[in-house]
Amino acid sequence: RERLAGLRVALLAVDEAHCISQWGHDFRPSYLELGAVRAALGCTTIALTATATPEVRQDVLRQLRLARPRVVVRGFDRPNLSWHVLAAANDREKDRLLLELLRRSAGAGVGIVYASTRKRVDALADLLIRAGLPAAGYHAGVPDAERRRLQDAFMGEELRVVVATNAFGMGIDKPNVRLVVHYNMPSSLEAYYQEAGRAGRDGQPATCVLLHAYPDRFTHEFFIEQGYPPREVVEAVYRVLRRRGAENGVAAVPAGELLSHAAPAKSERQVESALRVLAEAGVLRRTDAGRGRPWLRLMATPDRIRRELDETRRGAERELLRRLWRRYGGQALYHGLEAGPRDLQHLGQSGEAGDAMLERLQQEGFLEWRAWPTTEGMQLLFEGPATRLPVDWAALEAHHRRERSKLQRMQSYAYHDGCRRGYVLRYFGDPDARRRCAGCDNCQGAAGRLLPGQQPPHARRARGR
Repeated sequence: RERLAGLRVALLAVDEAHCISQWGHDFRPSYLELGAVRAALGCTTIALTATATPEVRQDVLRQLRLARPRVVVRGFDRPNLSWHVLAAANDREKDRLLLELLRRSAGAGVGIVYASTRKRVDALADLLIRAGLPAAGYHAGVPDAERRRLQDAFMGEELRVVVATNAFGMGIDKPNVRLVVHYNMPSSLEAYYQEAGRAGRDGQPATCVLLHAYPDRFTHEFFIEQGYPPREVVEAVYRVLRRRGAENGVAAVPAGELLSHAAPAKSERQVESALRVLAEAGVLRRTDAGRGRPWLRLMATPDRIRRELDETRRGAERELLRRLWRRYGGQALYHGLEAGPRDLQHLGQSGEAGDAMLERLQQEGFLEWRAWPTTEGMQLLFEGPATRLPVDWAALEAHHRRERSKLQRMQSYAYHDGCRRGYVLRYFGDPDARRRCAGCDNCQGAAGRLLPGQQPPHARRARGR
């Protein structure tokens, strides 16, 4: 921020501006600092987003401290997209529907199938491949080089279907995606509209499909409960930290250990959320307690290492790779592992030089690596009783209620028996929302169903299924 103040900046542009809002579907707490940055720069500012409700728009203006801004709201409608929901009782039925959808759309361009977890992505990619459909899975657990290869193959249309977590598509301008299928219901209409909207960016007809089963909401409810812990959990975690802080000076307690001593907490995820609440309230500060263990995947055989790395000029690099082979063997390294301190002790002691060595070996294709993670400690900044914690409990509860409300609106979309397009547009406050359209399953009726004989969710619900 201090460096920016000394620069002559003409324009501050904030993309994906809904991330600034506490009510946005992809809120990033650190983005709240952008208001102070904007004030320090004092320059013209523009904030852009494609998925902001009227409430989110007002919050963005407030967080960026924009005085008398010009607000431009274009229509949210994408007339070339058609909207469909297919009801399923369980994942087995979803698998059947997905296979039938993709077989019927074969030859009609590329498609994206979104799933909520890495495990589900891998399972679906395997299902499609075994069914003879050219597909691949894409998520953060796939090595960087392989993700780049998959992305290039998708852009070049060598790969027709990508099964992915929701990060796939961000920053990828692939205009002719003809089909986007959500295997799992997203947690909000904002998230769904943004992801489904990656279809048909060339303006040609494209189809957006949600495979819906009522139990989908249970996973989201679990994450909401874990992400917004009740007051008694936050207070219990604080008491454990304070007790440990008194013993050790600095509280550095693993989440699992906190869980065993903070009785109301139900999971490590809920403990982590309680720590986040305490940090945002200024009760504790996370501190860097040192470097952790880097992840490595060796890609070169011993023959290649011996042939291409000169023992005199590149002896340290050659010795590192040889030690990894001797200690772990090729099979473990091909799949990746966390390297032990004895293997990399000379790199750990050399800091940036060691990182540079690993980076050089990666660029030359000898290995892949992910940088050293840091391990965190926690320093307490508040010494009062747990009942006096400076936490805005009302705001925490408001966030909890709002997330549940968003989830309910998302599920109501699935069960809606009227125009789906109009339902979404009204949610975003679009004045052009209408009661009927020519591009959703409910308005098109039986003639517009993607799969013959498939009942819409509201009809199956009415029959008690």
